[in-house]
This record gives sequence, C-alpha cells and structure tokens, in this order.
Amino acid sequence: MIAAGTVVEVGQLDGEDGALGFVIQRANGEFITVKGLTLDETRAAAALFFQAVTIRLETPP
Repeated sequence: MIAAGTVVEVGQLDGEDGALGFVIQRANGEFITVKGLTLDETRAAAALFFQAVTIRLETPP
C-alpha cells in the first residue's frame, strides 16, 4: 500500500496504550495509522520522515 499524505504523529501514539507507530493524514482528510512497531522501526521511520531537504528557488532569466 502507498500512503501519500502528511505525517501528523510519529512515536508513542496518543490513545493507543503506549503503542509505537505513526499516523499519516491523506489529502481527503482520511487518517492512516500504522502501529505495533518496535522502537528501532519507529526510530528508522522518524529518521526517514524528517530528513533534511534542500529547496532551491531560481529566478528565470
């Protein structure tokens, strides 16, 4: 499954009795929750979600 959207939560999930995972919100407002991850898996996911990104803006000639 491919889940495109905005990451709204990663780590210990609210209201899930300490479960680790992440939540993605799709453009249509639907939420996708992935839970039951190990601490190492959660850390790896967080590292991918929050990688440094460089944006370059150029003015046309």
